[in-house]
Amino acid sequence: MHVPELSAGLLGRGHIVYVAGFPNSPLMRDAQERGLQTFTLPLKGYWHPFQIKRLSEFIKLKKIQIVHSHYSRDLWTIVPALKNFPSIPLFLTKHIGTQKAKKDIFHKKIYERVDKVLANSRVIYGNILNTHPVKRSQVDLFHIGVDTDKFKPNPAARVKIRREFSIPESALVIGIAGRLQRAKGYFEFLEMAARLSRNTAAAYFLLIGGTS
Repeated sequence: MHVPELSAGLLGRGHIVYVAGFPNSPLMRDAQERGLQTFTLPLKGYWHPFQIKRLSEFIKLKKIQIVHSHYSRDLWTIVPALKNFPSIPLFLTKHIGTQKAKKDIFHKKIYERVDKVLANSRVIYGNILNTHPVKRSQVDLFHIGVDTDKFKPNPAARVKIRREFSIPESALVIGIAGRLQRAKGYFEFLEMAARLSRNTAAAYFLLIGGTS
């Protein structure tokens, strides 16, 4: 979700923006609906000689001045594609942590080309320094903003949702929102709900999320 939002913001400031991504993906559909220019880049795995060549030609054709990646695995395609463009800055935003250290010789070569790694939280910032072959000067903390015109208290929606799920007006509602995956903390949320419900009869628990 962040990529189309960021790209649309840059476009609104007068920049020319191209969104590269997997064909027919939610990302690409969202970008196209926002009127952004897109470039299909079907990447699965790590080694894509043909896509490296395509991306390099695209960078040259469009006179790209900055490349910003939001998926570290894509660096294995992006870095070789930038071989002939040493002056183009390369940024990487890390949205999730890494469990396995990436300090082998191959990752060192890849991350030498990354100008800045942007961490979206202090936890991710520490994780990057602990698991990636980067210098502290390469990493910046960059909190992702929230559109307060879109995400703000809505009394009418509050009433509607409570009615839809038959939740009393005075009841306490505790919610969680995110993809329906173990890593998002749903099991911990359910465990918490089970414990609280033993002592708090007036509490309701609302899970919100999709599978992709």
